Amino acid sequence: MTKTHTTPERRATCGALAPDFTLADATRPAGSPLVRLRAWRQRAPILLALLPSPDVARNAAWLLALAGRADDLAIYGVVTLALTRETAARRLLGAVDVAFPLLMDGDGAALTAYLGAEAALPALAVIDRYSSLVALLPAHSPDDPPDLDMALRELAYADQQDCACALPAWED
Repeated sequence: MTKTHTTPERRATCGALAPDFTLADATRPAGSPLVRLRAWRQRAPILLALLPSPDVARNAAWLLALAGRADDLAIYGVVTLALTRETAARRLLGAVDVAFPLLMDGDGAALTAYLGAEAALPALAVIDRYSSLVALLPAHSPDDPPDLDMALRELAYADQQDCACALPAWED
């Protein structure tokens, strides 16, 4: 079951609310509760791996890269999610052990909301704790690894901006 709360013709833009979705997690048994992006609103930032290609090897490499940086992501309290088409998710489970939700986008509406209908290359969506899309970091070629260093910088900057809002204004 896919529910995406944006129109598929519009792509996500940085600074706006990230397109919400409600999707099944391939790593959990059938009938488990669905995963909704907004469930983490005001709780944690999200690093969302967007994997539009059915290429299992490419997607597995991205998932392994994310898993390899789990400690770095944990420093910021980041929730890691991966999003791919349902058929690709099922094949990926046989190729790699996933330690975070692998969301199945049956009709492709959620992927389209982030990347557009013609996207073939993976990307990272950096979403702050208020569900705003901070950055969309696409791969530039099919063999590019995810730019996790840039994603971590974006998360750190978003966290600084969040903290700066609570600082008192000093009088001159």
